[in-house]
Amino acid sequence: MSSGSSVGLKLSRKVCYESRDRFLECCDRNDGDESKCKNEKRTFEKDCPPSWVSHFIRKHKYLKYKDELSKEGFLPADQRHEEDILRDAAATAQNAIWCDSVEEICQRCPIFGSENCTSGQVDALPLVLQRLGVDWNDSLTKEGVAEFRKRPIVAADTNALSALRRFRLFNSARIYADVLRSCGVVPPVVHLELCRLLAAIHLEGAEKEKDGDLLQFLQAGLDDIPTPIKPTASILLTSCSTMPHIPSIPSNVIERNSLVACLLGRTLRDAHVKMFASLLRAERDYPIFSSEAVLKLMASRAAKSPSLAKMLLGRSVAERCAPSSSIVELFVQIIRASKVWHVREKAAISPEGICSACAHKLNERDELLEEEHWVLHKAVLALLEGGSEAFSSGSPAEIRALRSHVRSLPKVEDGGKTLVVDTLNLIHGRSVGPFYKMLLALLEEFPRIMLITRPGLRENFIRHLSTINVSVFVCNKLSEDDLFVLLAALETGPNCYVLTNDQFSDHRSRLDTSALPLFDKWTASRVVRYFGHTFRYKMPGKFTCFPHRTLNGFHIPVARIISPSIYEHDWMCIVKKRSKK
Repeated sequence: MSSGSSVGLKLSRKVCYESRDRFLECCDRNDGDESKCKNEKRTFEKDCPPSWVSHFIRKHKYLKYKDELSKEGFLPADQRHEEDILRDAAATAQNAIWCDSVEEICQRCPIFGSENCTSGQVDALPLVLQRLGVDWNDSLTKEGVAEFRKRPIVAADTNALSALRRFRLFNSARIYADVLRSCGVVPPVVHLELCRLLAAIHLEGAEKEKDGDLLQFLQAGLDDIPTPIKPTASILLTSCSTMPHIPSIPSNVIERNSLVACLLGRTLRDAHVKMFASLLRAERDYPIFSSEAVLKLMASRAAKSPSLAKMLLGRSVAERCAPSSSIVELFVQIIRASKVWHVREKAAISPEGICSACAHKLNERDELLEEEHWVLHKAVLALLEGGSEAFSSGSPAEIRALRSHVRSLPKVEDGGKTLVVDTLNLIHGRSVGPFYKMLLALLEEFPRIMLITRPGLRENFIRHLSTINVSVFVCNKLSEDDLFVLLAALETGPNCYVLTNDQFSDHRSRLDTSALPLFDKWTASRVVRYFGHTFRYKMPGKFTCFPHRTLNGFHIPVARIISPSIYEHDWMCIVKKRSKK
């Protein structure tokens, strides 16, 4: 960059920052009423890029809200150096990238999930436990609990008990429960949280003799809790003692998977493998890898009950779900303990997909049939049109304009691939130079490329792109550009790909249930991922990345993250051992 350009860039940023400060100061003077700062906001929007405007406003509101919480005593003032804060924030964001779902981001340790919260995984206990006075030695006093409960904190008891359970601080949780029991009757939500706590203790095999008193207290209080949560509380308590039979689970019960995990754990602890198999068959929607505690119990029983390994393998294939890297050791332990299967970890796979261990070929990647493609197109179009009012997805006129734009583009030869680029996802905060070089490389593989973006991309750059067979569609800054990316690709046809690192999880959750398998199959076969810093890209693999059967065993993939949203897979080959004559 020339020195003149550098000076101009710094000057424009300075003007933007000054306009921002004037607008935010005006809002503060008027208690956040933006209607009294119209002139300042107009100048702010003129001097700054649209994405900066929304970012600065959100950040200002967040910091102001955080300051108010600190003043009221709900949050401690952050005394760290600014560089440390930025570094920790960056590390948190990096960790969040690897998460598979919103639940995993918001709650790193599920109720009965596959992640253990130990001192080796987190640097500090959550704020609620710091306020309570708990440390990693799992020590707490009744006086500390009484002092904590005097604070005017909303849902203090449930939050404290939940945190103690998720971090496996069961001794401290027992002391907290004793204090609550001394009060007599507890509120229904606290009663349910105590049931969760006791069920988790038994699932982990950490129960003590005095836990029987808490069990009796909770069973006696079942009649006093509301009907909607009563079945959940009752089944949780049932899992805390030997079961003669599996209790009936209502179809509308809350926290169903957690209840199933507790019941599965109880059947294994009681060595009722047939009951375990029966419950697992009945609960087809229960994710087999969701509870590490259940997997540990399976590993402890696998040697005496080899059928557990077969159940695990069959369920993994049926769910099309492979073990994550954090629990793959448990998975292998269960299979090997059965002494029925031979496990080859990290089997070499040839470019043709041939496994070096068993000489069988991996299953090829599933492709949508043309009819399925247009069914998915209809579902995404309905989502976009239906959200134009509720979610500001985009105006009807803008949707029509996109479809007309796609239809006006020149056709490619039969079998030719086209590409839609999620431009905001790709170049947000980055230089367009490397991006342009990647476009030139992509044109060798995709004869026609379409960019979806928002206002902010330079006009001269857009005009230049038209000369190299790259078209651009500019969405309104308030529209959901991700949905426009999906619609543009599906509107183009079955042989269109999408370049993005977005997982589209929010939009997937809003699709009709019948469209979800089609959406998953389409993203697996049509989404091209890119390496953010180098602008290299990775095409979808030729072979499926789900567990599948072979003639005499199984192939199980284990994902290995090589860059945000980009995975390579190591393959585990599991073959049935030959019976000795």
